[in-house]
Amino acid sequence: MIRVVVADDSALFRAVLKSALEADSEIQVVGRASNGDEAIEAVVRTEPDIVTMDVVMPGRGGEDAIKEIMKRRPTPIVVVSSLDRNAIVFRMLAAGALDVVAKPDGSQAAMAALVKKVKDLAQAKESIRSSRRAGSGPRPQPPLPSVPASPSPLPHAPVPASAPSAPARPKTPVEELFRSPAGKAAPAAGPAEHGPREAPGPARLVVIASSAGGPPALEKVLSRLPARFPVPVIVVQHIAVGFASGLAAWLGATSPNPVSVPHGDPLAPGSILVAPDDADVEVLSGRKIQLHRGGGAPGAAHPIADVTLRSAAAVYGEGLLAVILTGMGSDGASGAAAVKSRGGRVIVQDEASSAVYGMPRAARPFADAVLPLDEIAAEIVRFATRSGS
Repeated sequence: MIRVVVADDSALFRAVLKSALEADSEIQVVGRASNGDEAIEAVVRTEPDIVTMDVVMPGRGGEDAIKEIMKRRPTPIVVVSSLDRNAIVFRMLAAGALDVVAKPDGSQAAMAALVKKVKDLAQAKESIRSSRRAGSGPRPQPPLPSVPASPSPLPHAPVPASAPSAPARPKTPVEELFRSPAGKAAPAAGPAEHGPREAPGPARLVVIASSAGGPPALEKVLSRLPARFPVPVIVVQHIAVGFASGLAAWLGATSPNPVSVPHGDPLAPGSILVAPDDADVEVLSGRKIQLHRGGGAPGAAHPIADVTLRSAAAVYGEGLLAVILTGMGSDGASGAAAVKSRGGRVIVQDEASSAVYGMPRAARPFADAVLPLDEIAAEIVRFATRSGS
């Protein structure tokens, strides 16, 4: 049974959502809250599997409530919001919420999508192993220096096979929420942690894929790329319809490179394009992209990373760098396989720093490097600025 706390300032919406959730025999609403303080109390008292969190509520709002929950009892949280372009939604994700969905408009399909999201996130949860404060990991690092006019590879000392493992850094609560299912280890195939494989030539395109837990991970990576980054970047983040533009604006606030949602824009060096929330991005020759709307299986998360990765691999070959970050499911794995088959390179976020170790685990057998989140930006720069062999 999936135990849910519903937090929303509207009594009517709380009742409607409770009815919709409990129409599924696997879900029980164990608490309802009209503001942030009530949400915190309900989470501590009922110990739910997941929380649906409104944004603006009387007194303590959703953002502050999430921060307090992450201190006191870290719990998977999905933000339910109609504020699709408001930065507060993405601050809530940075505070510890794992995903955001649009507040249902009353249609059966919209409510069904919210119920599915609640079930997917709750069922991905294995255990919570800590109640450390959010942000207890390493302090943020400043952006990397600007890329020189004639770039050379960044130094990267390989870790000898016999070297002792570095002490694990403390995990933040959002990183503690999810583990690989049922104690299963990651596939044995693939590289050792911190051990990138060498490949000729610099990257000419970077594609970054992520899902649940992705926005704060993307913010950390993109904010550390240097200004005037020499190659284009495509970001494929699973996100609810209506939120891609807000995500791009939020990422752009800390990125030294321009971030936008494409409308047929060419792939220009230094541009960061966030895939639309209602379309899949196909990469074409001549630095072009094409947007495909309405594709994929019913209920599939969009945009689909495999579509972008497979098409980009066919065009860019060994000049493509794929990065697979935190997320549910296995989207990106077949795309990563295509990247490797064409001679490209793949970086995968490690389990310890992933909020949800689904997509990275699925792509790990194809990885050239499996790295903590804090090291991924530097590795992207290394691949993008290396000299050919």
